[in-house]
Amino acid sequence: MCVRMKIGAIITARMGSSRLYGKSMAVLAGRPSLWHIITRLKKSRFLEEIVVATTTKKEDDVICNFAIKKGATVFRGSSDDVLGRVLKAAKKFGLDTIVLITGDCPMIDTKIVDLVVKKYLEKKPDYASNRLNPKTSDYAIPPGLDVQVFSTKLLENINGIADMQAHEHVTLYFYQHPEKYNVLNVAVPKKLSRPDLRFCIDTKEDLLFAQKVFGELFTDKKPFFYAEEVMDLLAKRPELAEINSQVLQKKPWIDKTK
Repeated sequence: MCVRMKIGAIITARMGSSRLYGKSMAVLAGRPSLWHIITRLKKSRFLEEIVVATTTKKEDDVICNFAIKKGATVFRGSSDDVLGRVLKAAKKFGLDTIVLITGDCPMIDTKIVDLVVKKYLEKKPDYASNRLNPKTSDYAIPPGLDVQVFSTKLLENINGIADMQAHEHVTLYFYQHPEKYNVLNVAVPKKLSRPDLRFCIDTKEDLLFAQKVFGELFTDKKPFFYAEEVMDLLAKRPELAEINSQVLQKKPWIDKTK
């Protein structure tokens, strides 16, 4: 008997980022970054639910209200215990499998999302991601295209044993204890193997870069563009990549989740 699993995306987002306040609602091509993330994830063939997991702080009312208007479901929880917030969101909406997306990834590509989910379902690891280069332990792709997939049950197990640092950075425990888990690194197309680039918006320079990209590729008639199209644009306009080239990226096992 085949047991059906409910797969859903959980987008972690809050206004109070220390490096770029309000980045989840930063405007790109006339729309908040969160609009683009939700719109893109709706194109996935695997996701049955899109949940925006924000905090109970008053400043995050704007995220909550916008997400509801955009057709996502919302969960509000702790600003510090992000692991707990994600876990409670998953349990509230009956998710068996969590696809974790951070709220600073307006160029998230559902072809990549679906690839990682497909490999997770086929290979059945404990945790699957396209983030890590197993040879260098650094990013394998531009930050902002990273996808993480794991079960709610596994996160619940970790919830009881992880320290406070791991609770702040949802999936840190997987990387701290690789001997305990079967971790699957999903390779992306060679064209996207450019960890020197940044497709997330974590600083003012990142935001300017994203605004330039959306200005070139986004239109009302074509609101969705793929990561490979961004790479084609940068091949023609290499000066755009210089905008945020000096921004230092955290190690991939320290989530950008806020």
